[in-house]
Amino acid sequence: LWVLTTKKEAEGGWKYKARWVLRGDLQKPGIDFDETFSYTGDYIAYKFVSALSVLPGWSLSAADISAAFLYADIDRSDVVVRLPHFFLRSNTFRDPVGVLKRNVYGARQAPRNFRLHLADQLALMGYKQLVCAPALFYKRTVAGEHVLGSFYVDDGLGTQSSAPPGGDNR
Repeated sequence: LWVLTTKKEAEGGWKYKARWVLRGDLQKPGIDFDETFSYTGDYIAYKFVSALSVLPGWSLSAADISAAFLYADIDRSDVVVRLPHFFLRSNTFRDPVGVLKRNVYGARQAPRNFRLHLADQLALMGYKQLVCAPALFYKRTVAGEHVLGSFYVDDGLGTQSSAPPGGDNR
């Protein structure tokens, strides 16, 4: 299924976007996906990060990961999809179906797979997921700075303290 959108740009022109999405309503539990639950940042986590950022020496930053779901591998090797019509017209693809290797928007398991991928990538960078609030990730840098962030699907909010004077690493 193709989702086509048009947006009016600030300078007056038009921006045309096309996104291929799966029909998640046609997916069957146990066949096309196993789990869909994913931790997401809630307003309490965002309020906590925002509250820390108003402390002296702390800063606030926001992030948006574009095409987020496309970064994570799909959690099953047997998800088959019908290819878009223009693939079928070319001589390259003779089969009307394909096997997914990465997530696609619309798949029920896409948010969970992206969240697991994000947690793995943050762990590689030294962040720890808080047990009491799984939507929060924490890291203490070598310079003694504290970094805390929360993600709601592909939108992140983070705060960071400045290093203590003299590099004190308490």
